[in-house]
Amino acid sequence: MAGNVTTDLLFFTATGADSSCDSATGWTTSFTPDTETKVQGTGAASAKVSNTTYINTFTCTNNVDMTNKNVYAWMLCLTVGSLDTKENGGFRVRLTDSTGSYSEWYVGGKTVGGIPSYQGGYECFCVNVNTTPNATSGVLSKPTVNRVSVTCKTTATTSKNNFLWDAVRYGTSLQIDGGTSGSPATFADFVTAEQNNTNMWGVIRSYKGILLVQGKLKFGSTTNAVATYFKDTTSPILLFLNSMYSEGFCDVIFQGNAGANTEIYFGTKSGDAGVQGPIFKSESTSNRFNITANGTNITKYGVCGSIIDGPNVITLADFDVNKDFLSNTVSKNAEMLPGTGRVGYCNFLSSPGRALRLSSTSHTIASCSFIGCQTGINVTVAGTSSFPNLKFSNNTYDIENSSPGDVTISAIYGSNPSTVNNSSGHSTTINNNKVLTISGLISGSEARIYKDSDNSELAGIEVSDTSFVYEYNYVSDIASHIVVFKNDYIALWYSGITLGVNGYSLLVQQQKDRQYNNPA
Repeated sequence: MAGNVTTDLLFFTATGADSSCDSATGWTTSFTPDTETKVQGTGAASAKVSNTTYINTFTCTNNVDMTNKNVYAWMLCLTVGSLDTKENGGFRVRLTDSTGSYSEWYVGGKTVGGIPSYQGGYECFCVNVNTTPNATSGVLSKPTVNRVSVTCKTTATTSKNNFLWDAVRYGTSLQIDGGTSGSPATFADFVTAEQNNTNMWGVIRSYKGILLVQGKLKFGSTTNAVATYFKDTTSPILLFLNSMYSEGFCDVIFQGNAGANTEIYFGTKSGDAGVQGPIFKSESTSNRFNITANGTNITKYGVCGSIIDGPNVITLADFDVNKDFLSNTVSKNAEMLPGTGRVGYCNFLSSPGRALRLSSTSHTIASCSFIGCQTGINVTVAGTSSFPNLKFSNNTYDIENSSPGDVTISAIYGSNPSTVNNSSGHSTTINNNKVLTISGLISGSEARIYKDSDNSELAGIEVSDTSFVYEYNYVSDIASHIVVFKNDYIALWYSGITLGVNGYSLLVQQQKDRQYNNPA
């Protein structure tokens, strides 16, 4: 059962017509629909643009609320060499409101910043109305838009129609639901739906195996009783394009409903690790994508074995045994918000700010590395928090204390934080706790740990169980030795013990003393 893909994209409409370009009705300049060189539906619009700037406008019968919306327009120039640059408005999209005020965006051209850009063929250009326009007249009223225009500008003459456009729409997202554990929905279902001639939305397309994305991708349905089982282990590459959108308009969103199960898996879980996840990459360093997985009514999810390069904010659900974020490499991200959600075996690389927020002393973040970040972990809650096997390297600050009080970090199982930014003015204490474990003891044994330097006792137990654990705060290596006693057993002496940054484990093997004589 393939996934079911739907969209909120709509055509602009007039009486008896729409902006699909299947007919010229509604457009200010008439054209004969090209039924062969089209992207969607039954026809495309075309015009001759000979060393000039050409604009054609579709007028709506009713106002369209374009608040927080994107415009998608397929455009093509057959004379690529004469197409003007993006900076000069080679391809443009304009929105006009009911008073005549407009905003116009330069969306493409032959080159961008002197670098070749448009290579020919149909391309779906996307612009978000919240971005800064290149040209304006008055102030556009986004809730009362009633006209949409497309423009092509060329710098050389031509004798034929060289500008084509098709399927001009507005909206924000694609949604996928359906699927079963035996036949799950996958990323390929998005592409299959897009390629249908009646669709061609332009939100996601495959180019040489890479999925190019310009819009929101929603996984699961908020409609009651609609179930979703999405699982993709093919490690697809998704590139979020540097279209003209602002942060928050090109996202990955998990959602569900109370009447059916919603399960979403990027990659798969193998033991406590994750494998075979997607690669998510942002083309832009400013307009980045979000991953939002804290929606309600999500039964299970797993983001496993993924590479997530250049995201904005990643938000997870609070702890649930059925929800995992495992073995992912996250680079150049804005501050991740895991809540108490499980994060394990992940690498956070080169975050320009705070890589991850720790907002609860009951967090479930473990066995992660923070490398080359401005700040590894931002602690926003006062009190004592454990850092189980959290490793830090080459960060400006390993920890920031932005909480309203003093913070104590219990660094355990090899955790090594050292540099601290007390941005809130409160103190941070790092207890670099390491563990010495003596196992294999005969119950009732006595075990003692001594420093080599002065034979002072560090720890010990008079009557043991089968093991003894000594937790110490690591500052520097301590050379030590261990002695183990028990009546009727040979006394044991272990030298060369170093209590170091990684702790120590000692397995003892006690033997009966055949010559033992208890004077009692």
